[in-house]
Amino acid sequence: MFCTNCGEQIEKPLISVKGEVCPHCGCVIQTCETPKGDPNKNGKAIASLVLGIVSLITWLIPLFGYPTSIIGIILGVSGMKSENKGMGIAGLVMSIIALVACIANSAIGAYIGSTSF
Repeated sequence: MFCTNCGEQIEKPLISVKGEVCPHCGCVIQTCETPKGDPNKNGKAIASLVLGIVSLITWLIPLFGYPTSIIGIILGVSGMKSENKGMGIAGLVMSIIALVACIANSAIGAYIGSTSF
C-alpha cells in the first residue's frame, strides 16, 4: 500500500489513537490508498505507440508524416509519466525516427526539384 500524502510505501503502519498511520508522514491509513495511474496518461502512451508505428509508414508522404510524427512525439513525452512508460518511450523513439526521415525526404525532394529545372 502507498500513502497518498507522501507517496512512500507502507509496509508496517504505526498504531496511534487515530488508528493506523503512515510511518513516514503520519497520514491516517483510512485516507491512504494505493495510487492509481491517470487513465488519460495511459491512453497517451498507447496513442503514442500507435502513432509511432503509423508515422514510420507515412514518412514517405510528408503531408501525412509531419503531423503524425509530431503528435506522436507530444503524446510520447506526456505518456512517459504513466504506468505504460515503455509504450510511451517506444512511441516517442519511433516518432522521432519518422520525423527525421520525413525531414530528410522533404530535403531530398526539394533538392531534386530545384536541380531538375
